[in-house]
Amino acid sequence: LAVDDGAWTIEELLESGDEAVEVVMALREALGRGRVGEVERAVVLLEHDDVELHRDAVELAEDLRAQRFAAVEGDRALGEDAAPAVGPTQVVAAPERPSGPFIFTDNPPARVAPGQPIVLRAQVVPPSDNGEMPDRVAVLWRGNDGQDQLTDMVRDETGGWGGYKAELPPQEEGAIFFQVVACDPPATRCGIDTGSRRKWHAAAVASQPGSPRPLPLDAVSTKAPPTLPE
Repeated sequence: LAVDDGAWTIEELLESGDEAVEVVMALREALGRGRVGEVERAVVLLEHDDVELHRDAVELAEDLRAQRFAAVEGDRALGEDAAPAVGPTQVVAAPERPSGPFIFTDNPPARVAPGQPIVLRAQVVPPSDNGEMPDRVAVLWRGNDGQDQLTDMVRDETGGWGGYKAELPPQEEGAIFFQVVACDPPATRCGIDTGSRRKWHAAAVASQPGSPRPLPLDAVSTKAPPTLPE
């Protein structure tokens, strides 16, 4: 597209309804939104000395040195509502086990190696930004000996807001069951990551991948806080 010297002034072009329509159609073609049958005379708005861009222009390609309106301004120039940008699908880790006064996010292992310490991590946060963090976070667990155990979790600085971790002692081949619990300072309000004090995570203690997951455990730990949900 070009401007014939002396043929039009910018003011004349913008005052002419028909020619303005052709300019808009030309812009639509440049933006890939439609086709133009034939344009005899038009201006290249982004290159003419008398035209000032409303906002920033975005270079499409270095070799073409072509420019266009910023995306939102281009849509408004055509009299259309700007459509929201849609990017690639993002997978956001969402808490799966809200329980009581806290929200738990963790990824329990299905298998752990025998004879090595077992490191468990979890994020425990209040359900709102102004809520109180738990006063105590711990792991209730049972090993091969069937005895109820409780191990306090400590803050995990690499785990983000509300990150905790605990290291359980090594176990022989078999199974281990565990729950993550959290309580407020007076321990009158407690939550558990499984949603119920009778439900446990189960991990196989095995050296080989593909070991079957242990059968579910339906029991209440003797060391569980009494205010855990049933």
